[in-house]
Amino acid sequence: MHLQFFCVFPVSVTHDICAGTSYINIVFGLLKHVKCTVTVTDFWSNYIMRSLHYASLKRVLKCRLPYSLKAQNLVRQSSSFFLCQDKGTLHSKISYCSINSRNLSSNASSDVTTDIRDGGKSLAIDFKQKEPMIFPSVWLRFNCHCPSCKQQHSGQRLVDVADIDIDTLVKSTEISENGDVLHIEWTDHKGQIPIKFLKENKLSVSESGEKFSWILDDDLTITKMTYSDMISNDTNKARFLREINERGLCLLTGVPTEEDMVARVAENFAPVQRTIYGLTFPVRDVPNPINIAYSTAYLPLHNDLHHYESGPGLFFLHCQEFEECVEGGESILLDVNRVAEEFRIQHPEDFKILTQNAVTIQKVHYERDWPVDMTYKRPHIKLNDKDEIVAVCWAPPFEAPFSGKLEDVEPYYKAYHKFAKAVKYSPNIFKFKLRPGDCIVFNNRRILHGREEFVSNGGSRYLQGCYINIDEFKSQVKVLCKLSGDHRPVKPVGNGCWITC
Repeated sequence: MHLQFFCVFPVSVTHDICAGTSYINIVFGLLKHVKCTVTVTDFWSNYIMRSLHYASLKRVLKCRLPYSLKAQNLVRQSSSFFLCQDKGTLHSKISYCSINSRNLSSNASSDVTTDIRDGGKSLAIDFKQKEPMIFPSVWLRFNCHCPSCKQQHSGQRLVDVADIDIDTLVKSTEISENGDVLHIEWTDHKGQIPIKFLKENKLSVSESGEKFSWILDDDLTITKMTYSDMISNDTNKARFLREINERGLCLLTGVPTEEDMVARVAENFAPVQRTIYGLTFPVRDVPNPINIAYSTAYLPLHNDLHHYESGPGLFFLHCQEFEECVEGGESILLDVNRVAEEFRIQHPEDFKILTQNAVTIQKVHYERDWPVDMTYKRPHIKLNDKDEIVAVCWAPPFEAPFSGKLEDVEPYYKAYHKFAKAVKYSPNIFKFKLRPGDCIVFNNRRILHGREEFVSNGGSRYLQGCYINIDEFKSQVKVLCKLSGDHRPVKPVGNGCWITC
């Protein structure tokens, strides 16, 4: 592999190498560590090119390398080193010296070996772990990382996939000196793929191994965190999001009871997601409500806004007023994905029916300030290619009539009714009263919510809510956790994505 680096010398450096020791240090360090040609141009000695990469182009040279007379003399004597000099001075605005390094073997290269199989249709890569990983030639070709195929800064594909030869074969391979890049020559292209990328994207050969389950092993509790602690630093924000990712919910306490404070809480993580109810929405008893939640009625357990193709992700519900004279009005929460997992075990045939028949969720309401007519049809339970549960839709208050085949009506409603009972009588229901300053935050795709009927008795029960997008939530869990040193995998978020590990 041939790399080229650029360093910059000040024009005042004389032909006496000693006067430019810091620069020689850098050059000699490169000479020791990489197989490349180095072109040296003007640059400040105390700034070791933060963009200068060697080896895998991932380790950055940020410090001065040790200097010795032996190194100085070796560079002076090297026949492959020359200075463009004129009467003792490196002149011109840009002066160059070219160094061709020695070939150095790398221990890392012995850790990875390749074997072209099936006449080039596949490549076996042995990382000295368990069994060699098998990659079809076409898969490797579509994931080429060379500059012609992938934009280096954005990480996005440049090559037009329609132009790739679908029958391309692997002709030859070579592991880079430092062992971190696989160079491949196909019948239609020459390119490269990072070894790390290959390790992270192995292809499964069979359905063996444990499947992801939403059933938790620990006791069911709601973790509490004070708002002041949560916003104090990114590590605590990461802990807060990790808790919601692991358990589905978390309760913030001590949130100031100010109007639209709920949006400020949410915006610690992502922009508020606008819906037909606005950016934020009041949850209180009003005449002629546009939503059952805006009344005193019992609100059955449900997910919100499944009439959207991509409904809300995290639900932030902030209690501003809950006077003592108000009777009832307890909040109800339940992990529906866990219910579905248990339902599969107890009623496998009914479970299958709910994966094969779709429900229509609707919001059709013209007598409001912003008329809406929205419908969306999806199965109650969605599975991925490994038969794992990746999404559950349960919203009885907002369902349209079943609209499947005639012969499916009775089996569907029998399965539906059994699931409704599993939800209503689940032993894992949380029921509690929010207090002013509480903000319950939960994953709307996973946690059903509802409310007991209440009687005001002249008092006020006033909550304010808002949402953030489910994909932004998942992204922030990854980002904040990794930046705070928590590299554990992020669990699925129940948004239908097939990735569960």
